[in-house]
Amino acid sequence: MKKERIIRTVPAVGLIILVIFSVLVLRAIMIKNKSSFLQAKDTAVKFSDTVLSSISEYMEGGNQEGIQPEFKKYKDQKKVSEVSLLNQNGEIKRSSDRDQLGLKLNQRNIEDAFNGRDSIMLTLGDPGRGKLLIVSRSILNKEQCFRCHDREKKFLGVLKTSFDWTPVETEIKINQQRTIMFSLLGFAIVMSIVIVYLKNFVP
Repeated sequence: MKKERIIRTVPAVGLIILVIFSVLVLRAIMIKNKSSFLQAKDTAVKFSDTVLSSISEYMEGGNQEGIQPEFKKYKDQKKVSEVSLLNQNGEIKRSSDRDQLGLKLNQRNIEDAFNGRDSIMLTLGDPGRGKLLIVSRSILNKEQCFRCHDREKKFLGVLKTSFDWTPVETEIKINQQRTIMFSLLGFAIVMSIVIVYLKNFVP
């Protein structure tokens, strides 16, 4: 009688615990993924701020030629795929990747930046370049720029910084695998405790 009761109870209890663990695992994975994305986003924005600050002196001083050497510093920097400066027509005028010079972009986030809306976008990127996290920043037409640019223009161009998404994606996958592994281990331990309890304390 006791054995039959245990046989009937264990699957039901196991199913309930499995559902609870599944919900907790899913929630944990979602929170961790969001945290990884926000951390990558924050790092990308801070890097973009640094680049914008480093080239503002050249732009405001009318020394456009000084920007390209500045961009060369980022060419071999880990995780940074590309740093580019686009003019009002969406043409790349300065870039850490010289192969990109002269190309014209019409991506959605670039268009947003031309309208004064800084944007961050995860994209598949160009063929062969994998997934990229792209930050686009508007270049404001400040008073110092009036000697070379029309006063009526509010924005002069866009600073585009691209980051390799692969390391973040790899980290997310590893975290998911670890979460699932520890959850399965926890489920096994809880079920063992339930079975022992039923055997020894259920009449």
